[in-house]
Amino acid sequence: VDYTARVSDSSLARVHYVLRLDASKPLPQVDIDALNDNIVEATRTWDEDFSDAAISSLGEEAAAPIRTAYAHAFPTAYREDFQVSQALADLRNLQSLTDPESTAFALYKPRGGDASLRRFKIFRRSPISLTRVLPLFTHMGLEVVDERPYEVSRADGTPLHVYDFGLRAPDRLWDALPHAQLRELFESAVAAVWDRRAESDDLGALVLQAHLDWRQVLVLRAITKYVRQTQSTFSEPYLHAALVHNRAIAADLVALFAARFDPDHVGDRDAAQQEILDRIAAALDEVSSLDEDRIIRACRGVI
Repeated sequence: VDYTARVSDSSLARVHYVLRLDASKPLPQVDIDALNDNIVEATRTWDEDFSDAAISSLGEEAAAPIRTAYAHAFPTAYREDFQVSQALADLRNLQSLTDPESTAFALYKPRGGDASLRRFKIFRRSPISLTRVLPLFTHMGLEVVDERPYEVSRADGTPLHVYDFGLRAPDRLWDALPHAQLRELFESAVAAVWDRRAESDDLGALVLQAHLDWRQVLVLRAITKYVRQTQSTFSEPYLHAALVHNRAIAADLVALFAARFDPDHVGDRDAAQQEILDRIAAALDEVSSLDEDRIIRACRGVI
């Protein structure tokens, strides 16, 4: 390819390309209209695409204030990493930040790449410390592979922060449930810890490994704390590790608690409990560690 460029006093510049083809091969059949469309698309800026996408998604009137506030708000690094469709999705989270301590979360699948990897965004008006965030992911049994920060500067001068984390889970845990269901479990669990409605500890791994929501994990946390207070042989991390290592039994313990105490339980409560108890008893036969056997029996006894 050869090219020459001409820039004059005009508002337009001209670039002339010459493509030299192999004379021994026939000329390719090219759809000229489609090629022109591709060239036009290649010459458009990210900001132009963002404005058009906002109008297409929201309508001219609703998009006007968004275009004014955010047309040039996203930094160069963000534009290189994300398409405008992702920016519009992030915009909904950014607009939900009503005060300096507001926080929003989004778990999403990156395009292509490693199936064991998901990305998680945290949206804030004020900066956050990685010291606060990283242990939360570690307690949920995840490896943080990278972190990309972006500062979005609105037209009124308000800075907004987007933190994008790459999270790797073992044993293809991300594929164990439909993405929408897993996203709801994960985002709500992170939000509960962030808002201090729940603690961050190793039992958080049961959200992905046993598909328990944060309230169900809270039940197990309360039980292990009671066991720790009444039977001080084992430390709290050791109690947590026993349940995480036997995640199917941990899920059955939560089911037993619900069958026994949920006021909205439908059906034969005694029969439901007995079925779960039989399942736990059968699973205990496969537990090789005596300590873990004692811990599970103690938790079952508390319920």
